[in-house]
Amino acid sequence: MKDIEHKQKQVIHNKTFVASDVAKVRCIDLGKLDAKTVIQNPLAFLQDSVRSHGDCFRYQTSIGRLMVFNHPQHVKEVLHNKHLERTTMTRFILGRSLLTTAGPLWRHRRTLMQPFFLKAKVQSFVTVISTSIEAIVERWQAKAIAGGTVDINEEMKRLALQVMFGAICSNSLTNEKSDSFNEALGLLLTDLGEFQSAATGSQPMICPERNQRVKKAMSVIDQFINDILSTRKRDASPPDDLLTHLINEKNEEGRQMSDQELRNEIASLFLAGHETTAIVLSWAWYLLSLHSDVETQLHHEVDEVIHGSTPTLADVSRLGLTKQILQETMRLYPPIWILVRHAKQDTEIGNIKVSAGDSALVCPFVVHRHPDFWDNPNSFCPKRFSTELNPRQQDAYLPFGHGNHLCIGMHLATLEQTMVLAALVRRFRVRLFAGHEIKPSAGTTLRMQSDFPAKIELRHSEQNVARAGRTSLMNYQNT
Repeated sequence: MKDIEHKQKQVIHNKTFVASDVAKVRCIDLGKLDAKTVIQNPLAFLQDSVRSHGDCFRYQTSIGRLMVFNHPQHVKEVLHNKHLERTTMTRFILGRSLLTTAGPLWRHRRTLMQPFFLKAKVQSFVTVISTSIEAIVERWQAKAIAGGTVDINEEMKRLALQVMFGAICSNSLTNEKSDSFNEALGLLLTDLGEFQSAATGSQPMICPERNQRVKKAMSVIDQFINDILSTRKRDASPPDDLLTHLINEKNEEGRQMSDQELRNEIASLFLAGHETTAIVLSWAWYLLSLHSDVETQLHHEVDEVIHGSTPTLADVSRLGLTKQILQETMRLYPPIWILVRHAKQDTEIGNIKVSAGDSALVCPFVVHRHPDFWDNPNSFCPKRFSTELNPRQQDAYLPFGHGNHLCIGMHLATLEQTMVLAALVRRFRVRLFAGHEIKPSAGTTLRMQSDFPAKIELRHSEQNVARAGRTSLMNYQNT
């Protein structure tokens, strides 16, 4: 009883502390900053500035005034404030879509697509995910036997694209088409990442070579999506999936989406649905390769829980440590590392004025490492998620965003990441080459700065053979 009373007092104390703490936050004006101060490493710049100036500061750049909010209570207010409008560099390649707009268009598209991403509906994608897993298992087994290496980044992108394609289009992709799309998207995001740096105040370099690369990559992606649309529109008995739903949907005026509008939405779904998932899985493999103790604990869990070729829906509910590892991975390396909101009119965040024309900037990468809300914030410690986050931490954790624009694909991403990591960990070890350090690159998403070449090793094949033998014997005895 005393323990319960102590915990209740602790929660009350925490809430009181947060309320009083946030009231003390002042916005420090750093004046006009040289773009070179920011462009070298925006993550380091934001982290160092928070350490030096506190949870709110503003600075003037050539594109306007930026206000950085890092206290979780302020972050929540920024992402719920109706006078702060979402802005993103991905609009250059995605046009006006669910991922890039706000207001009536966003509300209509969100309402249109939401039913396909509800938790109950997402569970029907288990077969799609399992099929994609089986394909990569076959490829990795061959690599492991031959002693070859793979690029984990590329492997995760290929797998995630297959899942997203199956979920949206009820179909599968050839490896050739998948690799072509991923290569074009990778080039596009790399170049777009340079423009993303403008969100923190740097001045991206514009050159003819970059323009040509962007144009070429865009044409590959557009052709990829046009082929999907033309194939589906010729289908006399199309499947009842999201693609068919988007094609047939009519707005209030009775108008169907144009091909350009369909292209924008499909491109948005592929980008948001497979790029971010692949990034999380790649970072999870990297962290496991550095922490053998956690990897060993994970091996125990998957060996105990999974008995088929891939996890079932019932298995997923029992993969507690697997989910904790993914949650901790997203805390340390959130794929969407920056969120920007533009003030349409004067407003306030807490007691801090945000003037019309200012941009409010939130960096989940830094918020997720706030020392007042996380113990040992830079350490990889999945067990911090073994219990429910306390009230202080819940607002300090936003891997899927916050507010109305909470990621629509959150449930699909969670299911896919859990199934993929558990299924592959059960069979393989991923071994990073000695001395190969990987750092984050803050572009459009929080990708890895370099490739992730790794050796694939088979796990306890003798035990698997023995288990299969025992199963066969039991089946024989039961006949």
